Amino acid sequence: MKRILSICLSIFMLVPLAVPLAKKKLNKLQESQHKAMHEIVMVQRNDSEEVVEAELCTAYAVGPHTLMTAEHCNYDKVDKVYVDPINKDAVKKDQSASYKITGRYFDHQDHMLMDLQGVVFKDIVFLRPNVRLPKQSEHTYTWGNPAGIRDQYREGRVMG
Repeated sequence: MKRILSICLSIFMLVPLAVPLAKKKLNKLQESQHKAMHEIVMVQRNDSEEVVEAELCTAYAVGPHTLMTAEHCNYDKVDKVYVDPINKDAVKKDQSASYKITGRYFDHQDHMLMDLQGVVFKDIVFLRPNVRLPKQSEHTYTWGNPAGIRDQYREGRVMG
């Protein structure tokens, strides 16, 4: 009896490991929006090119050469941005893909549009005029890269 119980318990514990974790099924619009999401890093360096400060943020391609990100990610004196960097060491050594910033535009509500030279984004989230704010209890979803953890999907209802 103990042996049968032991076997059943072993099977019960191993089955979850054999079943793949459920992956969120995205519709075509969500897939397109997700492909338009990028991880960006702006780096301030000192005179000897050592990293003084770096800001990692989520950005969305909203035009072939334009990213939208948070205004608090901006460093005024930085003239280039790393897009989808390989890793932290590549950024520190300036060995990751970077692009010259040719323009910055702010709405002073923590949004920044950043025009880049030398890149063409194929997947774009189109901004429409007169987009309304979400209403309380409305279902929303978004992707982000909090603390550099890629592709964090969040969904829920608007509160407050």
